[in-house]
Amino acid sequence: MGRPLRPRKRWKDYSEEDRVLGRKICACVRVYTRTSTNKAQWSSETLSKAEALTSQGHSMRSADKAMNIPFSSLQKRLKKNNSSEPRLGRLPVFTADVEKLEKDGPAGAIYKCSDNGWINEHLFFEWLQHFAMYTKPSSQPPVLLILDNHASHTSLMMYDFCKQNNIHMPSLPPHTSHRMQPLDLTFFGPLKAIYKKECDLFKKNRLAEKITPHDVAAILNRAYSTVASINKGESGFPPSGIVPYNANIFSDEDFIAAEVLTQPKVIIQDTSIVIPSTSAPTDPMPSTSSATIHHMPSISSIAVDSIPSISSATLAPGILNSNIEDLLPLPIKMIPEKPIRKGRMKQHAKIMTSTPVKDSLVEKENKKASRAAKGKKPYAES
Repeated sequence: MGRPLRPRKRWKDYSEEDRVLGRKICACVRVYTRTSTNKAQWSSETLSKAEALTSQGHSMRSADKAMNIPFSSLQKRLKKNNSSEPRLGRLPVFTADVEKLEKDGPAGAIYKCSDNGWINEHLFFEWLQHFAMYTKPSSQPPVLLILDNHASHTSLMMYDFCKQNNIHMPSLPPHTSHRMQPLDLTFFGPLKAIYKKECDLFKKNRLAEKITPHDVAAILNRAYSTVASINKGESGFPPSGIVPYNANIFSDEDFIAAEVLTQPKVIIQDTSIVIPSTSAPTDPMPSTSSATIHHMPSISSIAVDSIPSISSATLAPGILNSNIEDLLPLPIKMIPEKPIRKGRMKQHAKIMTSTPVKDSLVEKENKKASRAAKGKKPYAES
């Protein structure tokens, strides 16, 4: 008998949260099946010749070898009657069909998809226009829109639009959205719980049918209608300290974790340590056998004086005032040094519609224009 086959983990064996939230929503319904970057060795002319060979009675195996076309590519092209030029790179399985995406979704919502699955400056600008259409900001009073420091939230067209439409956009400090974002405090938690229940109910009613990207809007609409209310939306502002304004919303205990990283190094400065002498034993062990002592050399015959005692040794000056890391160094793993990649600029809380931000946005647009003039690709938006 041969070796038993190892069972493979199938798609339906994953949990509902991993399949729907982790791979469908976060990937923004963009699934890729092809990652080849090598140059294609065939063209539309060789494809037409291979098609002619198959029409003359030759098999696809012989046609793909004669024209140097991959068998899978030839099979797909003949099946779909596609004679266009070969396209390399990632081909999305899912197409952004807006009519299917918005099926039974929340009323008044907009549905968009990006090329890489992440939000970018253009998608955020479209949402900002949609936001202004419903909030109708004016000079008295203006609209306060609180955001995080994501790169898609800062662009020159966003700045000009907010200035013209009386929208003020302050950003939260980094790593504080779990305490200062009102929706994180009172809304997103119940929404996720109800959404998970709606996903389970969807599968039970449809005999474990998998949830497709076109079903997400309808499921989210039912969960949103259950959770969303004016009282729940307003209840997130007082604990965040925004409305009513409370500058002392954070206590000293909230900063303990950050203070540990900023503490100075521990230095030993106690010079009153007394090191006991070990030059001679104070209580010698009594003998148990006279024969053993007669044939074995006595302890007194050993040159004990040749070994210096700890009490008589002189300690180097400053050894007690040394750093712990110097006395007990940590083991260091020898790893070849790699060039340090320059990361993104450290973010801070700021008002995105202020004049200093505009100067940096103008500089950013000038860099994009210079790269485009040189024929280089623009920086990836994320």
